[in-house]
Amino acid sequence: MTVSVALALYNGEKFIEKQLDTLRLQTVKPNQVVLCDDGSSDNTVNIVNEYIKKYSLGDSWKICKNPQNLGYAKNFYHAMELCDGDLIYLCDQDDIWKNDKIEKMNKVMEENPNISLLMCRGGVIGADDRELHGMMIKKAEETEKITKISVEDIIRIFDWTGMLMCVRKDFFEQRKSIISEISAPHDFVLALSAADCEQFYVYDYVGAYHRRHSNNAANEEHRISKLLNLKRKIRDIDNYNGYLYNVANSNIEIQKNSMNMLEERLIKSQQRKQALEEKSIKKLFKLYFSDDKKMLRPISFLCDTWLVLFGRID
Repeated sequence: MTVSVALALYNGEKFIEKQLDTLRLQTVKPNQVVLCDDGSSDNTVNIVNEYIKKYSLGDSWKICKNPQNLGYAKNFYHAMELCDGDLIYLCDQDDIWKNDKIEKMNKVMEENPNISLLMCRGGVIGADDRELHGMMIKKAEETEKITKISVEDIIRIFDWTGMLMCVRKDFFEQRKSIISEISAPHDFVLALSAADCEQFYVYDYVGAYHRRHSNNAANEEHRISKLLNLKRKIRDIDNYNGYLYNVANSNIEIQKNSMNMLEERLIKSQQRKQALEEKSIKKLFKLYFSDDKKMLRPISFLCDTWLVLFGRID
């Protein structure tokens, strides 16, 4: 099978070269790397062009500059449309891959033709490339097991990151005209579409590292402070509700049961937002204890209760 990498660029001059190194040094080389720049105002495009020239990659690597800003999700869809490979790997500009990522994920896809979307596990690194650990960073598994992900898994908590995904080209081609018009994160829409037809799996192998642009201690403190900020939490839930609404009201082709779960999750999330806005313990208890379909997580109940009682609004 041939392999393409779809890499979305936007003002990534600080770390892009490190990511390009990890693509160039793969044990199984990609047949094609498509880099789509979404209107960078820094030196990203020049850095990429010089890199391609330096390593004589012009036959298989190409950079495209969008005539207008498409936004994060549509820039990825555009890059995927330009890919010719049987498999398309999604790639962020400031992360790094293990050198055997393509080799190992290719093997899984070759052995399992029923998988249309495969995601590996990811670790976390700081600006200095060192792996980060802490209370807010879940340790990635590396058992190399392959697990099917359901629509229910995705709707309960979205933990399926685009930069770890490999998509079959034919799967994307069949759906691109509809999903590319949905105003929602591309990885959520792709995962939902694949899970709906039971073709989304997770591979317990750490193949890439997401970069957080601060040191471990400061970033840990920042993430905890975000969780304890009531105003920020309400805004995050509102954004989440917005893209659930957009998917539910799109022409996405998923089974009725999947759509029902999506709509039920949206209702629960809207009720959660209202309870937090009103700082109502009574509404929170009623919401969570009537959640017989387990659309909300118990840990969210603990966090929400704390926010209502003590959360900051600055």
